[in-house]
Amino acid sequence: MVPTSEEAAFALGLGKMLFEQANFEEAEEQLRIASAGGKSDADGLLLRARAELDAKKKLAAAKRALEKKDYATARLELDSIPNGSVLSEVASQLAETIDEARERRDQEFEQRVRAAVTEEPEAPKAAKRPKPDGGIKAIAGGPTGQSPGEEDEPEANE
Repeated sequence: MVPTSEEAAFALGLGKMLFEQANFEEAEEQLRIASAGGKSDADGLLLRARAELDAKKKLAAAKRALEKKDYATARLELDSIPNGSVLSEVASQLAETIDEARERRDQEFEQRVRAAVTEEPEAPKAAKRPKPDGGIKAIAGGPTGQSPGEEDEPEANE
């Protein structure tokens, strides 16, 4: 059903007021009625209300990504909010918060890397095996357990 001219004019006035109050969901609804009723100045405001709703969704997505410490996604969502948006200032502040969090994370990582690089490796320890008399002796030689210069004695076959 097409709204009357009076209904369209009332919806336009209400839509403008709701838009100014940043109530974009209800403003969009009223501006659709005004636009359907032939109020051409409602069309531009309707597009802006829809853009603000989209910006609001992107801001919410950025906040969720920030909570998950997914800084790249959060920043991407914020960067897609237009500069002329009512929410662009909020987006800029959140972007600063993200940049600071990324910087802290990067500094912590660099400190951990520096600490790992500057630690001196432990000297290798000689392998030890128990002596037949219950003591422990150091193993000399290669993986066969032989000392250098020591030959295997051939076993006598009987």
